[in-house]
Amino acid sequence: MGCPTKVRCVGHDPYVVMTKNYTQNDGSTAYKLTGLSVDILKLVCEKMNLTIVFLAPSLNLNFDPDVKLHNELDEGYLTSYVAQFV
Repeated sequence: MGCPTKVRCVGHDPYVVMTKNYTQNDGSTAYKLTGLSVDILKLVCEKMNLTIVFLAPSLNLNFDPDVKLHNELDEGYLTSYVAQFV
């Protein structure tokens, strides 16, 4: 086992898939993940002699507010957002 490296994955199927979560003897929650992005990360960490400790993944992504903001900025409505932060 190499140096423990904590990783929090953000994504959705097929890139990040949680296969199992369980409680360890010390009371902490452990996560087993797989998927295209996770498998690449595992390969890199194996070659670098790192041990991955997965934190709770973010599997439900909601981009609606960001898409709305992007569309409004693209249409020239920047002043309404600048006024909110002044």
